[in-house]
Amino acid sequence: MIQNVKSGPNNVDRTESWISGKAFAIIWILFIVASPLVTYSLPETALASWPSATAFSDFVARYVSAIDKLTALSQFPHVTRMFLALLWGIAFPVLLILALLTQPQKNHLRKMKAPEWVIWTAPLIVMAYCWVALFMPFVDAVNLRDFDCGHTPFDEGICLASTSRFWLGIFGTTVMATVAISIVVMIHWPKMINTYYANKPN
Repeated sequence: MIQNVKSGPNNVDRTESWISGKAFAIIWILFIVASPLVTYSLPETALASWPSATAFSDFVARYVSAIDKLTALSQFPHVTRMFLALLWGIAFPVLLILALLTQPQKNHLRKMKAPEWVIWTAPLIVMAYCWVALFMPFVDAVNLRDFDCGHTPFDEGICLASTSRFWLGIFGTTVMATVAISIVVMIHWPKMINTYYANKPN
């Protein structure tokens, strides 16, 4: 995870800290594995028992409205609200920072063979996904009975997360991690454009 780079006239070693892609993948898997353990460890009355947790969850939900919408659908609302607040308020910034520190996979960029329109529309696709994941604008149901579980795979994931602590952890963490990685991809988007055209056959 540490690279030594020689530079300068005197060949002085300069150390740069990067997280390898493999190390980041392991961290991501650990997040996924740990998430159900967290959901099962939270008590049914988590928010009522811990006033500070209520204040924290209210603060995070102010910026991630998907928390309130999933809480309304959940069969264990206190657990759902507390877990999602921890996920977006603590785990998300940690994973985002780790993704930013991950060593760019230059070989992967050089091998990009996506159509040109995909490269240029990537920001719009990422913004649309983040908008849906953070705010769930198409979820208007106030209880699970009124929600169409079989409409799309995303809706099915919401239903599973609303009825199972295990799937709440898996689904919630996967969505959160994908948003974090998508944001980092967009930060590197100019580099992707440059690499794409530099290696595009004439």
